[in-house]
Amino acid sequence: MNKYVNTTQKSSRISIYKGRYKFKRKAVVAGFVIIFALFGILFSLQNTADPSKQGQLQAFVDLFAVTVYAADGNPIVVKPNVQFLMGDYRMTNSRAPGFPMLITAVGSNEIQVSVTEGSLLMWNPPDYHVYNKGQKLAIETGDTIYWSPLEYRSEDCQITLIAYKNNQVVGTATIEVDSDDAGVYTGKLLEGK
Repeated sequence: MNKYVNTTQKSSRISIYKGRYKFKRKAVVAGFVIIFALFGILFSLQNTADPSKQGQLQAFVDLFAVTVYAADGNPIVVKPNVQFLMGDYRMTNSRAPGFPMLITAVGSNEIQVSVTEGSLLMWNPPDYHVYNKGQKLAIETGDTIYWSPLEYRSEDCQITLIAYKNNQVVGTATIEVDSDDAGVYTGKLLEGK
């Protein structure tokens, strides 16, 4: 056999093995990166399932979910740090005793709601009587409450939300409410810790 043919065959085999080795090495590195990323995501989700374990909020989970309802009854999910329209409120043209808010807090069993202006109301089936709860109210996650601006004296109001799990604070948030001269109210949800 020709010695040049053997050398070419050997070098082509070596280059094939080098190419396979580089591909395998890249595949193994990519596999480890994917595995570590998945473990990181699973670990963070596990820690956020119960925020009271850490005593503070974790990344990837917003603690509070607040839904307000427009004048036509359509729900508006409030996003943190984004101004939302609450609408105008007049007792004579409203179907509800105030602005409805559905409030939930992940991992909590009680939410304390307090306001600096106006009053908090409960108005639910089966009796549909309006219950004025004043400026402080304890609710369960998922309850709907109403904020009435009828006792609203200043230009702004703060609605404070404090979530508890087994009597431990797991998070806070504030809704800043502003009004204009026409009686139109806007709010902004500011999440705390």
